[in-house]
Amino acid sequence: MRITKTDLKQMIIEVLNETNGTQEEDPTKLGSAGASAAEFRASGIEGAKTAATDKEVTRVELGYITQVRDFLQKLAEETDLRKHKTAIQTLLKRLAKITQSGQTPQGEDK
Repeated sequence: MRITKTDLKQMIIEVLNETNGTQEEDPTKLGSAGASAAEFRASGIEGAKTAATDKEVTRVELGYITQVRDFLQKLAEETDLRKHKTAIQTLLKRLAKITQSGQTPQGEDK
């Protein structure tokens, strides 16, 4: 079977239409957009303000969030995290799956 340029164009348009706006953005997918140091600090300040007023986030959870952020920042200073994008995305997807299902990972207590 031979695919004409018109058929190929139509297939591409259909795929683009399916993916544009119909799928929710995956929060575990890392983007390629960068952030300046000032933007990074500002996002941390805004996040802290929001979390401080959010009744759903406990102080302990805020501590976890801070520890993870500090850990990632330290790793970024020591290595190029872009080289480990796939591994980071895998960890985020696993964490999302565990928290959504309510299961406890092996070797950990609730």
